[in-house]
Amino acid sequence: MKILQPQSAVLSNVEVLAHIAQYPPRKPPQPPQNVVNFVPNPDLRDHNTVIKEFHNYVTRLSPHLLSYPAFNPSQSNIASFNAINSSNTPSSSSLNRSSEPTPLDLAIRKLILELKPFGLTKAEVLMILNLGVGLKSEPVNEDGEGDVQMGEGEGGAVEQDGQQDVEGEMEEGGDEDYGALALLDTVIEDREERLSDDDIIEILKIIRGALGPVQG
Repeated sequence: MKILQPQSAVLSNVEVLAHIAQYPPRKPPQPPQNVVNFVPNPDLRDHNTVIKEFHNYVTRLSPHLLSYPAFNPSQSNIASFNAINSSNTPSSSSLNRSSEPTPLDLAIRKLILELKPFGLTKAEVLMILNLGVGLKSEPVNEDGEGDVQMGEGEGGAVEQDGQQDVEGEMEEGGDEDYGALALLDTVIEDREERLSDDDIIEILKIIRGALGPVQG
């Protein structure tokens, strides 16, 4: 085996979740009667285990992915998709057999385009998308993890040089903004040198506008 284009494309966690949701695994054939050691063909037992573990991961550790825009295509979004697609920006991965965009497609494309002026790397944008920086996480059930809200556990470490001004401007946002700031410090390399306080506030607005719940 020869790798021709290593890492030519990267999928976010929510895109993997969307693909799994739209293309569920096939049910294995039923074993015939009087057969002891039956091996289904195709054998999807390991595949089904991976799917189950991924769903458990999303539910327990990344519940914010479940509140992202819908995975299914919407006819009303085609015009918006064509308008965005007219730019020279490379398109994101399609999650459907059809060419119709999904609200998730549009949200990811919108996020990438609006974050482009800040000079973030592909890996940094991917981490922002995976972690849901600045977004609210719904409480999970008793079996889930208690500290699911992204970044809140690091809120006490925000008191560092050069960050007090950002906290002052984020005072109205409460603990969510403090946690988001702490998380951005771990996601964006040399954040204080590359981005101003106003840039951070604008980035959080962009994330919430693209991936947050629709208002109204």
